[in-house]
Order: sequence, then C-alpha cells, then structure tokens
Amino acid sequence: MLADSVIQQLAQHLHDSRLARRETTRLTEAHPDLDLDAAYRVMRAGIALRTAAGETVVGYKMGLTSKAKREQMNLPSPVYGVLTDRMRVPDGGSFRVAGGIHPKVEPEIAFHTARELKGPVSREEALAACDGVCAALEILDSRFAGFKYFSFPTWWRTTPPRPTSCSPVSGARRRAWTSLRSPCG
Repeated sequence: MLADSVIQQLAQHLHDSRLARRETTRLTEAHPDLDLDAAYRVMRAGIALRTAAGETVVGYKMGLTSKAKREQMNLPSPVYGVLTDRMRVPDGGSFRVAGGIHPKVEPEIAFHTARELKGPVSREEALAACDGVCAALEILDSRFAGFKYFSFPTWWRTTPPRPTSCSPVSGARRRAWTSLRSPCG
C-alpha cells in the first residue's frame, strides 16, 4: 500500500502537469505497485487540490459501464471520476484544443440527478433520482506521454481514474428519462 505522502506527491505531480499542460510519464513507471485503490486515492487527493483552488464538485463521470468492455479491460466493475464546475463546457460554449495536452472527444448520454446518491445504489434507486437525460460530449485529456486510450488490458495500472481530466459538454435540452424507449426493454 502506498503511503499517504506518496499519494499526495503523485496527485500534486498530476495537478502541476495539468496546469502546465505538460506531458508526464505513467505513474506506474516509478510505482509499479500502484493498484486501482491507490489510483482512486490519487484521484481524491487531486480533486482536493482542485477544490482548495476554488473549484466545486458538480457530479461524477462513470466509465466502462458496458460489461463486455469491462471484460475486455479485465475490470470487475465500472470506474468513476469526479467532475468540477471548471471542467464543464457550457452548452454552445467552446473548448480550446490548444489548452489541452492530448484532447479526444467521446459521445455520451448525461443523466442529471435531482439529489445526491451515496453508498451502494440499485438501478431503480438511481433512475428514481434521475430528473432528466440529454446528449453530451466528454472531452478527455490525458497527461501521459504516448498514452493510447484503452490500449492496455489493465489500463488502470497506467491510468488512475480521471488523470485524463475531462470537460463534459451537456446539451441544454433535457428529457425525462421515462419518456425514452430502451431497446433492452
């Protein structure tokens, strides 16, 4: 288990790299024992640095929610990341590609919740808290030199949750999720 001081140093290193728009080597090059739990600790320490600088947590980003993709990546469950107000790009706003390191865009579906969810949550509880859905884009931006998205079966060993940063772009038009039809029934 990595010491708290090492976790803080890693978070500060990633934070400084993001601010300077500077590539860095993978954390596992210096810390091959970095596991998923340690990666989440680094993420939480990084978010603490952002909130200490005045950012506000506004939501979460789920990743690898597809069972087939998780099996391909050798992960037992979806991963998550924290979103802050300064990560958000407003509907109709713009994103400066030159302001990133390795930006890439992915289409997403954004679920907006009316209340915070804590602890283990069932699918039914999550949907009951949902007040709408909309089309969204996720702008990923890796800090790691030579990084290829999802190129390693144990990608979390090279990429702690959300070191890629993220700028979510949500559409202004939300619909009640219950008005949407699912092809899965």
